[in-house]
Amino acid sequence: MKKIFYIFIALLAIFVVANKALNVKAASAPELIDGAQIRTDNNAGIKFVASATPTDGAVYGFVVGRGTITDLTVETPDVVTGEATGLSDENKYWVTITKIPEYGYAQDLSVRAYVRVGDQYTYSENIVTRSVGQ
Repeated sequence: MKKIFYIFIALLAIFVVANKALNVKAASAPELIDGAQIRTDNNAGIKFVASATPTDGAVYGFVVGRGTITDLTVETPDVVTGEATGLSDENKYWVTITKIPEYGYAQDLSVRAYVRVGDQYTYSENIVTRSVGQ
């Protein structure tokens, strides 16, 4: 009888875990605006903007790499990620890279937006590559 009880508990646990895994909603892909806002005053910088559909438990962010990168993910070597504190009223979020010295104006930066729910990343279809000097 104990054996049947333990088998029942094990099967119930497997059912609960499987059910929770199936109920995790995948996020819709964010839309990265094809372009950047550039500031060249004494605090030179570049700003990239994306929009996303609000999703419960989602984290909105960007992955940034130097140069032209055609397959940019958080797993790409030598990249930096940054996460937004949330979405604006228009469901937008952004990353601003500032204090770029004048000699760095020609350096291309490749950027891709993402939405993360748990350990699952959903990336924007496009990657934008721009420099402050453009």
